Amino acid sequence: TILASVVLVTFPTVQDKAKDARIISGLSQARNLMLLAYSSNGNYDSFSSTSPSEMIPLDKEITTNGGVLKMARSATTNSTTSCIYSKLNVKQGASTAYFCIDSLGYTVATTVDPVTYYCKTGPARCSGTP
Repeated sequence: TILASVVLVTFPTVQDKAKDARIISGLSQARNLMLLAYSSNGNYDSFSSTSPSEMIPLDKEITTNGGVLKMARSATTNSTTSCIYSKLNVKQGASTAYFCIDSLGYTVATTVDPVTYYCKTGPARCSGTP
């Protein structure tokens, strides 16, 4: 009976960690598509959650696992950097955790919502200190 109680208590955390791994994997795959968009167009203007079309199942995978795909570009036209991020399921302390990855290869796991500092129009990168 004690063993069953321990398993039931730790199982949700293990499940959430597995979901977070799927979210981070989806973001990494989306980054590859982001780079392909740049290679094809010379900018990130056409990159979105639906373009290229391979982004649609990645967006669904991230959402199914409790994340929300968000993105930003360095400018509304002729953007030269781009970043994507999602919230994660496992909190860091009492704070919501996020994972951010950008077109330059920077990644950050943070408790600061990336839209407020990292992943916003302008810098559109996941580096620096908030």
